[in-house]
Amino acid sequence: MEAARQKFPKQKIWLIYEPHMFTRTYKLFDDFVKVFRNLPVDKIIITDIYQSREIDKGLVNSKQLVEAVNKENTFYISKKELKNYLEKVVSENDVVFFMGAGDIDKLARNFVNLPD
Repeated sequence: MEAARQKFPKQKIWLIYEPHMFTRTYKLFDDFVKVFRNLPVDKIIITDIYQSREIDKGLVNSKQLVEAVNKENTFYISKKELKNYLEKVVSENDVVFFMGAGDIDKLARNFVNLPD
């Protein structure tokens, strides 16, 4: 994200992040918080945790991560609501990054109207 900020110093940069696995998010929770607090981006959306092969045991969720980051530019949006939200708020010159190891790439492709 630092390289993106250098490349696009005047544009609004969005990071759409899909955490991967409940146990990884739980064990690295404090590290995730630290990183998100210091990212040089304008908006961070943290969406649902991609469970992969795990079962949600209720130890952690994306809303808790957003609350711990505790910054106005960081918020939770469900995957179901994400495309509609982005279509309303992202401007033509904004730069949008989708990150995650789950199925976030499908949302990214759908957002820019690319085939899967």
